[in-house]
Amino acid sequence: RVRELKAEMDYEFLMKEINNLLEGIQEGADRSSNIVKGLRSFSRLDDEKFQLYNIHEGIDSTLILLHNKVKNTIKIHKDYGDLPEIECLPSKLNQVFMNILTNCIQAIEDEGDIFIQTVSSDIWVKVIFKDTGAGMSPEVKAHIFEPFYTTKDDGTGLGLAITHRIVQNQGGSISVTSRVGEGTE
Repeated sequence: RVRELKAEMDYEFLMKEINNLLEGIQEGADRSSNIVKGLRSFSRLDDEKFQLYNIHEGIDSTLILLHNKVKNTIKIHKDYGDLPEIECLPSKLNQVFMNILTNCIQAIEDEGDIFIQTVSSDIWVKVIFKDTGAGMSPEVKAHIFEPFYTTKDDGTGLGLAITHRIVQNQGGSISVTSRVGEGTE
């Protein structure tokens, strides 16, 4: 009777479908876990206290939060160097990564690439973000760190102004290289 019931229900197909559903549930649970970890790392409440921070963890947690905006249209290339932890305000630096990566994503219309590289010496750490997006003219580039300057219809013009201030307030500097049609670094 069990064999008859299996044949009647198409048991092999049913088992295959159940396994596919279970794999999908596992994938969703793993993704949810990564988002929660990313949020926890990204939103570190540092009470404006400088503390040691792993830049790679900050970039990775930001990328997890931006995953839905990247989807399958933008390929992320990471070339992480051997960096020491740095003393900074982690939540502020995460905000910098979020603002810059969001701009990279928005600059890419269809498909493209974002390259992230980290390098260091004995006295500095450098994080380089480069996209294959639309790029900017020299006129636009001259104003990108000004508050309320935007080229987007729905933009506030605050992202890069805030980014610039955060980087400077933590003893760093930020520079931009860009050409129309060739992307921005």
